[in-house]
Amino acid sequence: ILVTRPVTNLAREQLAAIRDHDYSRAYSYTSTEFQKETSEADFENFLQKYPVLLDNVDATFTNREINNNRAIISGSITSKD
Repeated sequence: ILVTRPVTNLAREQLAAIRDHDYSRAYSYTSTEFQKETSEADFENFLQKYPVLLDNVDATFTNREINNNRAIISGSITSKD
């Protein structure tokens, strides 16, 4: 868990930026690879389609792993609704 803590902290920071409607900051937390494939406008359009992301109040990360220098986390997000 200690090895993956920075990744979950980063995810929480990104969710906070989304909650604050600071989509540029949220986009800045994405990987360089993601940014090469996805424009900031496309990222924002994606967020607009998922109110649970926009209205997030909590997140729990139940699965965490690092493979080949790539972190993978999964869990659940709670929205205010």
